[in-house]
Amino acid sequence: MLNHKGTIPLQTKHIFLRRFAEDDLESVYNNMTSDPEMTKYLAWDAHHSPDVTEILLQKWVRIYQS
Repeated sequence: MLNHKGTIPLQTKHIFLRRFAEDDLESVYNNMTSDPEMTKYLAWDAHHSPDVTEILLQKWVRIYQS
């Protein structure tokens, strides 16, 4: 069984990975949830609307708090 330790920032010379924030909505939609090719292997249905993406992003941000 996995022991989730939370999302921690990871930074290298070329990339910085961090937790999602609610103001990431436009980027998440444009770069991930609106692209069926990107989402075809993920647990949710492909090609979300911006409204559905906003709900998903808010959920992820709330999960960070717990």
